[in-house]
Amino acid sequence: MASPSLQRTVRRVVAVLLLQLGAISAQLYELEPGGSEGSIATYITIPLFVGALLYLLGSLGYGALRPRTSEEDAA
Repeated sequence: MASPSLQRTVRRVVAVLLLQLGAISAQLYELEPGGSEGSIATYITIPLFVGALLYLLGSLGYGALRPRTSEEDAA
């Protein structure tokens, strides 16, 4: 089984990739905004972008603020 730090890193990388997908989708949406109300960008990409951003901010905040154990201090 993979270590918790590896799993956390993989989740953070996936969140960054979802942020990039959301940014690209928003740029494409701005190119053709007329008549595309209710598009896939509205119902799928935007919630994915917001969720990935919140996860990434929460994960980084938790990692910065959590107390260190003696094993992590020795490493």
